[in-house]
Amino acid sequence: MGTINIKAYTEAVMAKAREAQKIYEAMASQELYDKAARAAAKAIYDAAEMLAVEAVEETQMGNVPDKIAKQRGLLTGQWAFAKGKKTTGVIGVEQGKLDKDCIITIAKPIGVICAVEPSTNPTATLAANCMQALKTGNAVVICSHPKAKNVSIHCTELIRDAIAEMGIPKDLVQCVEEPSLDMTSAFMSAADVVVATGGPSMVEAANSSGKPSFGVGQGNCQVCIDKGMSKEFEKLASLMVPNRSMDNAVMCTGEQGFILPSEDYDAFKKAFSMQNVMFVEDEAVIDRIRNVCFVPKADGNGMRLNAAMAGKSAKELGAVAELEVPDGVTLLICRIKSFGEAEMLCHEKLMPVSYVYTYEGEWKMAIDIAISNLNIEGIGHSTVVISDDKDNQLYAGLQLPVCRVIINNSDIAVGGGAYTYNGVSYDTGTVATSGVGCGFWQKNILCENFDFLRLLNYTRIIYTVEVDQIQTEEEVWSETAE
Repeated sequence: MGTINIKAYTEAVMAKAREAQKIYEAMASQELYDKAARAAAKAIYDAAEMLAVEAVEETQMGNVPDKIAKQRGLLTGQWAFAKGKKTTGVIGVEQGKLDKDCIITIAKPIGVICAVEPSTNPTATLAANCMQALKTGNAVVICSHPKAKNVSIHCTELIRDAIAEMGIPKDLVQCVEEPSLDMTSAFMSAADVVVATGGPSMVEAANSSGKPSFGVGQGNCQVCIDKGMSKEFEKLASLMVPNRSMDNAVMCTGEQGFILPSEDYDAFKKAFSMQNVMFVEDEAVIDRIRNVCFVPKADGNGMRLNAAMAGKSAKELGAVAELEVPDGVTLLICRIKSFGEAEMLCHEKLMPVSYVYTYEGEWKMAIDIAISNLNIEGIGHSTVVISDDKDNQLYAGLQLPVCRVIINNSDIAVGGGAYTYNGVSYDTGTVATSGVGCGFWQKNILCENFDFLRLLNYTRIIYTVEVDQIQTEEEVWSETAE
């Protein structure tokens, strides 16, 4: 940290944030909140090309075209959901436990939000968090990843300039100038609520901050394919390969592995090969790929993701693994023979490498394999199920320890279609988000997608009303359901 005094710096930034937030709250008008939120998101949407270049150059992860698409798609999707929704004053009427409207709901700001951002998605997540804070009358302090410091500061300045033009205090949005673990911890403790996007260690730190926190979880999406689904392979390949390889596979919503019937492997390979996929079946080459994706932990106790290779292209990975990868290939799929703890490739890989494992038995076997892989990493996040059998779909939902089971679609659906090449996707009811809650499985308070509605206090005016009929004590304690 050099000469910066963390305590003094935190207090100074928080003082400016609280003063700006009080002014903003006093101006409370839905029109103003919406204009500010839109201005923040649109500033980054418009600057997507410039910021994408900066993000790739600074973090050395991902690629420029996909970062542009990701910024624009995510912000479009989230603003489409937020636009027109009330976040101040009276926002609705509830019935509570009765069948009569008897509760008026009033929305109020929380105060100052500490938003912890990832290096894998520094600008889009930052802008989304700022948009949500402004939509709800809050101030926000951005704690970026040290690897994305400069692009995060630039992104924040664009938002500050955009809201200043509207007469809104710039200090509603601030970015820590010299991010570090200690600095982030200080702001998490000083803020009113924490929104933490990152891995398990970041979520744990947020939960230990002493403040309410919204953490999101680690992904390790498994794709379970039922028998008789080979007719869908070309469509699935066209959806899943772009999603898995997007931004060189740093997204938590990428399909990490495919579990399919043995008899369908050839058809699967043919369909996916048509979408710029290279299949790797040689055991020696697969072993080299493992050693590129994962390296020994510093204490020698097990393996960890090779951060130096995160966000690299398939061709770059191939070069290190001594594998010649043809131009145009965006994803490597390794055919593996074991799963769970016995296979490192069944962990999350923030690089364009997936696995395929074939099974001989019934549907239960595919689900059991997915559960084994989720139990080593990614429990709570999501699983894709490719099946036309309603009973098998429901079985998967009942058995899988995840918050989301996506039927016959890419795992992009878990984010509400926020990340697309063609704008917003409305083919599922999932809310567009940059934060995928993974439930208590990953120590998250959310099983749902994170959205701006979480950043409000709610006051409820509770009226007394006449009730036509109530249950007697005998009826309440009856063993029947009525």
